[in-house]
Amino acid sequence: MALEEIRQDIVEERKEAVRGIYRAAKAITDTIEKETEKILEEEKRKLEEEFKARIARMKEIAEAEMLRASRQIALERKQELIESSLQQAKNILRENNAKYLPKLVEKAKKEINVDKVYCSKEDAKHIKGIAVKEANIDGGIIAENKEATMSIDYSYGTLLGAIKEKSLKEIAGEIFP
Repeated sequence: MALEEIRQDIVEERKEAVRGIYRAAKAITDTIEKETEKILEEEKRKLEEEFKARIARMKEIAEAEMLRASRQIALERKQELIESSLQQAKNILRENNAKYLPKLVEKAKKEINVDKVYCSKEDAKHIKGIAVKEANIDGGIIAENKEATMSIDYSYGTLLGAIKEKSLKEIAGEIFP
């Protein structure tokens, strides 16, 4: 029976060795699973942070674009209002040419020695006591000295254009600081 006992001892030793190998393999597998889980959690955390950062950046870009668009719309509306106001002003000036054209001539006389005035054919009847030449002007006058070396442009288009330019600069300064 000693042989059977030896065989039984060998079988038990082998079974114990296999159980030890199994326990070691199980411990290694558990460690790998835990490490893999840690790595996956860290990668997930990094991706979530990156995603949140991208979303925040996209939100900033969208807000900046909305602000730019709203400022652009405000500027366009104010430009339309200025254009409409200037057109109304030009119409009022044209309706009152008899009153304003002589005043423009007098103002020009204070700045240069006026020899002749250029104006539209329709406006010539409102200017007295000075040479008048027809010009393609949409209201107002252009005064010129005798030598034709100096002139002053008091045409409605020029006067209102200067007002428009000043107004647009002021508005743009308010909207786009």
